[in-house]
Amino acid sequence: MTKTFFSRTTGNAAVFDDDANLADWPEFQEFPLSTSVTYEEVIIIRRNALQVSDWMVATDRTATQEQLDYRQALRDIPSQVAFTEERYDDVEWPEKPVDPGHG
Repeated sequence: MTKTFFSRTTGNAAVFDDDANLADWPEFQEFPLSTSVTYEEVIIIRRNALQVSDWMVATDRTATQEQLDYRQALRDIPSQVAFTEERYDDVEWPEKPVDPGHG
């Protein structure tokens, strides 16, 4: 048996084994994105992305410039023209950098 989860950024569906747990896949959610993204959804997705990436700036490690840029891009989302013009479907999401130790 399988489960389908949906990308938080693209809305694309992905098939997982039945024993998959969303907690292990923070970039996915149980339900598809709505056809019209709302202010609240952008803020929630942004907040979750920042929380999931907190390990990048933990005090016991040195973040890469790519990781710092990613987190700054997340913080800058509310200043994007699409966001300020309430065109939430057009918000540009930064690509999460990969860390060999965390995936």
